[in-house]
Amino acid sequence: MSARRESGDKPNPGKEQGKPKQMKSITENVEFKAVSDPLTAIQTELTEKEREAEEIYIELSRPRQTDGEDAFATYLTKEEAFAIDQRSELREKLRANEHRQAFLRSALKQGQAELDKVIGQLSLAACKETRPRCVKALEKQLNGLKQTHDANRELLDIRDELQRAGYQTGSLPFCQFNAVEVWESPYGSNVQAHRKYIRENYSEVKEPK
Repeated sequence: MSARRESGDKPNPGKEQGKPKQMKSITENVEFKAVSDPLTAIQTELTEKEREAEEIYIELSRPRQTDGEDAFATYLTKEEAFAIDQRSELREKLRANEHRQAFLRSALKQGQAELDKVIGQLSLAACKETRPRCVKALEKQLNGLKQTHDANRELLDIRDELQRAGYQTGSLPFCQFNAVEVWESPYGSNVQAHRKYIRENYSEVKEPK
């Protein structure tokens, strides 16, 4: 005896049919990663170098005790010579650190410029790929605006017809949507300006008749 199939066991392919494929993040792109990954490594190293430099600055800023009773003990143990050598070593280390930081900052700046260029190219390609979807959505939008305009016109005609026949229309609330009151006018309108903007930027969009 076969088990009863639950309605949620299988996805309905019909529901997913009209859904656009989810766009991949730009960060997953190979060209993007080829630049962004090294930039991340550079930034990480630069942060570490800045931390190291701060520690050296703190160490160098500490005063040396060579006065009074400690001076003779320092002389006997030759700690002063060791301290001088150690501070010289720290200064040398600091110079190397600062040199490396300068190099990393330069590399970071150049790499960021390259990343901006890659982002621009990839964005241009992505926009080109999705443009047909924008065109389709705009045509849907314009059709909706035209239908709203036509419905407004029809509502006006109904009210005018009643008034011409001598009837009052107070019991018939008027619901004209003023945002698309005028489709064509020599004086212009918001809808006309919007349609003009679409024509200038999406010449392939077909306007409703």
